Amino acid sequence: MPSGCGHRAVFLLLALVLAFAPACDPVSESGSGGAQPPIAVEMAEVRAEDVDVLVEAVGSLEADQRIEVKARRSGRIRSLPVSEGDRVAAGTALVVLDDRDLVARVDQANAVIAEGDVRAASAKRAFERSGALRKKGIASEQDHDDVQSEYAQAVAALAVARANLAFAEAELAETVVEAPFAGIFGRLRVDPGAFVREGESLGLLIDDDPLEFVFSLPERYVARIGRGMAVTALVSSLPEWPFPGRITFIDPAVDAENRTVTVKAEVPNPDRLLRPGQFGSVRVRLERHQNAPVVPEEAIVPTAERLLVFVVEDGSASAREVRTGVRLPGRVELVSGLEPGEMIVVTGHEKLREGEASPVRAVAVEPESEASAVQ
Repeated sequence: MPSGCGHRAVFLLLALVLAFAPACDPVSESGSGGAQPPIAVEMAEVRAEDVDVLVEAVGSLEADQRIEVKARRSGRIRSLPVSEGDRVAAGTALVVLDDRDLVARVDQANAVIAEGDVRAASAKRAFERSGALRKKGIASEQDHDDVQSEYAQAVAALAVARANLAFAEAELAETVVEAPFAGIFGRLRVDPGAFVREGESLGLLIDDDPLEFVFSLPERYVARIGRGMAVTALVSSLPEWPFPGRITFIDPAVDAENRTVTVKAEVPNPDRLLRPGQFGSVRVRLERHQNAPVVPEEAIVPTAERLLVFVVEDGSASAREVRTGVRLPGRVELVSGLEPGEMIVVTGHEKLREGEASPVRAVAVEPESEASAVQ
């Protein structure tokens, strides 16, 4: 073959190879210098919230004042001025016993006092006359002493009569059982006409406003609670109805067996929705962290040694170490690492790497409502 034909054949073959060869992306050929496409993530803003740190315990309601109404003396019941379930004021007569014999005794004591007044007055006049005669030398000393003795006996007898009257009146007063405080009169255990013994239970009187919520807390909280601190009580029958109250008593001693402290909180009950004996729970606000940074719990990325959150700045996300505080429903308080207003990655951070700033395109997440932390 002539040499000219050979050159033309080689040139033609090279042209065909170049024509059918795939085009190369100059950016791809440049390797790491190419632009990384943004990673799709969801993001949210770090919110500032007032976080209430709460401790929750179970307990029961008790009446602030509760007594068994008992007979102060034996006798037959004459009347019951109040009915079961009546609300009574302090001093209201609850039970009245038959008092006819005691009324007669009081009348008798009054008559004895009246007679004693007459005798004492007569003896006094005689003593005064005897004294005058003694000064004049008319009456003997013995006669004067006798008159003086009679006067002293009359005065003493009058004092005894008055003491007997006071005793009879006290016994008469015991036939009426009065309410020592305002409250609700419970179930009666006796009927009119029944004979009762001294000390026998007649019924129950309960002061149901306010009530006391009695509960126990672990001893580690003793230094963080005090009288007057606010609480919120919930009962099983009204789970969605919180009742505010305040701590009134903290047991000075720790239970050695279970390491807890008994606490009482006063809970107002003006509408009488609560009843003594009801079981429920109570929340005590230990402290409040104002304007604390709060993030969705999904934003926290745990590692072997620390906790991370990916922060978005200028369209790129990079990891930042954080320390968490109390946990809220669906969210976490941050103690350090972030400030309110910063944008963070909520979901999609599994595509991001610690130590790298990755471009992201984000979808904002709707903020959640505030809540309190329960320890």
